[in-house]
Amino acid sequence: MRALGFFFCWLVAAGGALGAFVPDPARRTVDLPPDRQGPVPVKVEFFLLDIASVNGASESFRASLYFDLQWKDSRMAFDAAAFGGDRVLYTGATVDEQISQMWSPGIDVANLTGDPEVIDKTLTIKSDGSVEYEVRLSGEFTSPMELSRFPFDQQRLSVQLESFIWTSKEMQIEAIRKPKHVSENLLIHDWSLLSVGSSVDEHEYVTGDKYSRFTSTIEVQRNPWFYIWSVLFPLVLVTFFAFLCFFWDQETLTERVAQVLTCLLTVTAQSLAVNDDLPKISYFTRIDYAFLLTYIVLLVVAMESIYAKFLNERNHALADQIDYRAAWIVSLSYMAGMAAIFFIP
Repeated sequence: MRALGFFFCWLVAAGGALGAFVPDPARRTVDLPPDRQGPVPVKVEFFLLDIASVNGASESFRASLYFDLQWKDSRMAFDAAAFGGDRVLYTGATVDEQISQMWSPGIDVANLTGDPEVIDKTLTIKSDGSVEYEVRLSGEFTSPMELSRFPFDQQRLSVQLESFIWTSKEMQIEAIRKPKHVSENLLIHDWSLLSVGSSVDEHEYVTGDKYSRFTSTIEVQRNPWFYIWSVLFPLVLVTFFAFLCFFWDQETLTERVAQVLTCLLTVTAQSLAVNDDLPKISYFTRIDYAFLLTYIVLLVVAMESIYAKFLNERNHALADQIDYRAAWIVSLSYMAGMAAIFFIP
C-alpha cells in the first residue's frame, strides 16, 4: 500500500511538472512595436518581372516577381555616428537570422502553390528604426479563370500578399503607387499584357478574423491564332469535306455515311486535344459551341443522305433538288453559326 501511495504521489508530481509551462524567450515571436497608434502601417511595392506561362487547365500561372516591404520600429533605431553608418544591410541567410530576432509583418503570398524559388532577398535597417525587406522570387500562383470566350478570352491574374500572423487590427498594408509595376521586357507566350494594377482590402475568414490583403491584378489577353490555325480552320475544312456528300449520287449512301463518320472521328479527336488545355468546367466555352454546331451539322448531313437515298427511288429529280438546296442551306447556316459564336459578344 505504501508503495502504491508513493507511486501515486510521484505520478501527480510528475504530471504537475509536465503541465507547468515555462516560455522560452528565444522561441517566441517578437511582439508589435510598443509606440504604435493603431495598426502598424506596412508599405508594399510590387513589381512584375516575368510571366513564364499561363495554364488554363490548372487555372494557374508561373511568374517571377519582386516585392518590397517597408515599416518602422523604434526598437531598431541605433546611433549612426557610433556605428559608423546610417544603415545595416543583411543578405542571404543572415536575413532570416535577423528577422527571427525582430518584429516583422509576416507577409506571404496567399495564392502561391508549392514552395517558391527565392532568387534574392535583402534586409535594410536604418538608424531611425526604418526597416525595408526586399524579396525577388518565382513560383506558381493559382488564379480563377473565366473561360467562356476561349480562345478569344481575357483573364485577370492576381498575386495576393497577406500576413499570416497579424490581423488588420494589428497591421495594415498600404500600397506604394508607382507609374509602372511591370518590366519593360516582359513577354508572355501566347498572351498579351493589357495592364497591371494593385489594391488593398480586408479578407475575412470563417473564424471572423480579418487580415489586410494586397492584391496585384494582371490583365492579359490570349493570342488566338494558334487555335484558329490548328483547331478552327481544320474544323471548318473537315466539315466542308462532309458537305461534298450533297453532290454525290444518292445511290452512294454507304460512301456518304462513311465520309460523315470519317469527319466525325476527326472532329472528335480535335475536341479531345483541345480539352487538354482546359479545366473541367461546368459551362460551355466558345470553342465548345463550335464543336457542338459541327456535330449537329454532321448529323444533319447523314440524315439528309439517308432521306435522299429513299426519295431517289421514287423521284430522282426531286432528290437532286433537295441535295442542291441542302448543300446551300446547311453550309450557309454553318458559316453563320460559326460567325455568331465567335463574333457576337
